[in-house]
Amino acid sequence: LGSKSIAPSLALEPEWTINLASYKKENTQQDGELIPYKLGQIMGYFTSGGELASLVSFPYRASISRSYQAEFLPNASKTEFFHSTGVRAGIIEESGFPYFEDDRAFIFHPGGASFSAVNADGAIAWTYEGYAPVTAFASSNAGVAAGGTDGIIRVFAHNGSPHEIIPGGSTYPVILGAAISPDGKMVACISGIERQRFVLTKIENGVNKVLFHRYLQNETREQMFMRFNAKGSVVYYGVKDALCVFDITRGRTKEISINGELLAVAELENLNFTFALSKNNSTYTVWILENILNLAGSFSFEAEHAFISAGQAADNAAGALYIGKDMLISKIIVRRK
Repeated sequence: LGSKSIAPSLALEPEWTINLASYKKENTQQDGELIPYKLGQIMGYFTSGGELASLVSFPYRASISRSYQAEFLPNASKTEFFHSTGVRAGIIEESGFPYFEDDRAFIFHPGGASFSAVNADGAIAWTYEGYAPVTAFASSNAGVAAGGTDGIIRVFAHNGSPHEIIPGGSTYPVILGAAISPDGKMVACISGIERQRFVLTKIENGVNKVLFHRYLQNETREQMFMRFNAKGSVVYYGVKDALCVFDITRGRTKEISINGELLAVAELENLNFTFALSKNNSTYTVWILENILNLAGSFSFEAEHAFISAGQAADNAAGALYIGKDMLISKIIVRRK
């Protein structure tokens, strides 16, 4: 475990570690919140108290969220999906790859240019049939944003009603990252190759207004992670070898060199700490941000697979950081000193 100095205002206290190899179905409990995990070819749920509620080994691909889980094979059809408790939710009759985010369900159809929103029972709510492969996708409680190789971001309301954003400004149009705010009024993206840009757009009465744009010095040709924070006041995004944080209120960008790929962001709003996970070869690093823009420290570890998530601790003055590392999942209590 490698680390950089941690801010004196922060205390990290290990609480428990569970080993996935010790899972026994007959001894599991499901009391309290179920938290999803996926590590390599294994997925399931655990509780904040350190009980391993489920474990599924899958041969090909799988998707899991706090509400749903499913495993699937290439060109899957009639995909059965389940609630976090293991009770069957329904069957998705259409062919494709399911994707879950919180309580939202989608299926991406063969060819990569079309997808559907899925109801809680597996029925198709609405379908977008496109011609350009989807290269970036995001959802929130207010809608969906999907960007493609044609350089267009299509924003969908919950009824499937579409709206288009065309960032432009680059030599080759392609959307390599997308995020939609919790209220659905703002969309962020990484747009184009050669003169690549970060662009933040606000939709007002059907009209697009660019709030901010920034040309990126270190361009990428890979799909990159992007997301808004829970308040819709910050955008976290990855570029080549950097974690970027854009504070919408202040109009400021913080860029942190991470020498790798940004994989995930987890927030503890009650403490004003944010945790980001990056990967460089087999080295994973957890970056700790305080009050949005201040780097409070970091620590690294070696693993084949890893994840992070965050949640409320039993003590309201603290938070919980969950870290998955290959066959181990640990809970760390986060406090302000």
